[in-house]
Amino acid sequence: QTIVSYSFSHCTSLSGTLTIPASVTKLSSHSFEYCSNFSNLALNGQLQIINEYSFSHCTGLTGTLTIPDSVTQIGASSFEYCENLTFLSLGKSVKTVGKSSFSHCFSLNGLLTIPETVTDIGTNSFELCSGLTSVTFQNSKIDIIRWGAFSRCSGLKGELEIPDTATEIGSYAFELCTSLTSVKIGKKVNFIGSSCFVGCSGIEGKLTIPKTVRTISSKSFQSCTKLTTVEFEQEQQEEEVMSESDSLVLLSVNSNAFEFCSSLISVTFCERLNYIGSNAFTNCSCLFGSLSIPDRVY
Repeated sequence: QTIVSYSFSHCTSLSGTLTIPASVTKLSSHSFEYCSNFSNLALNGQLQIINEYSFSHCTGLTGTLTIPDSVTQIGASSFEYCENLTFLSLGKSVKTVGKSSFSHCFSLNGLLTIPETVTDIGTNSFELCSGLTSVTFQNSKIDIIRWGAFSRCSGLKGELEIPDTATEIGSYAFELCTSLTSVKIGKKVNFIGSSCFVGCSGIEGKLTIPKTVRTISSKSFQSCTKLTTVEFEQEQQEEEVMSESDSLVLLSVNSNAFEFCSSLISVTFCERLNYIGSNAFTNCSCLFGSLSIPDRVY
């Protein structure tokens, strides 16, 4: 039922199609790591767990990788540097996509669909998958998009929609996704990590920050050079009477958050804003007109 750790690691002469038989339910860590010459992978419909580094650096793998519907866990770095894979289909039962699991899969292209079963996308999980053109969160239950999850996916284009279930967008999550043209932030997001969208130079027009957001970290939107308008959603009128001791309702815009947004012409703050960090809007040379800053800001 299990292929144990390192069973076929560095078997560089394996070629053709690798078929995992129906009797196998678990692939242990490093099981086929650096098997660089087999070109096709057939995973059976009984497999449940793909552990860390199982197929790391299997650079000969080409074409479509189909994760069976039986798989619930894709471990850390399990397919990292499988740089010739061209399409990924995640099974309908996957719950966890591990850290760096598909990082540096440069040739993955087209649409990536994250199934509704996925609750955790690990750190750097799709880093440098520069061929991906769009990512869709299907009826998502995701709470956190972790650090660097889609960092430097420069092929992602059009609108990125962060699911309404997400409460946190981790640091560097979408850094240098230079082909994105707009971002819709989910209605429950309360934390936007540092350098989250840094260098997303294609994002243009209006960015709306939902009223749930409490922290915009340093450099979150630095060098979004086509962004023209930032609007912070206001609380409902009945919610605007806030206790000064209730710090959870307040909003911080930290250092360099919108620095070098050189096309930014308008910023509309909300009444719950209480902190603007150093250089938050430095080199926003197109800002003009009136700017209203709430009295509580320090």
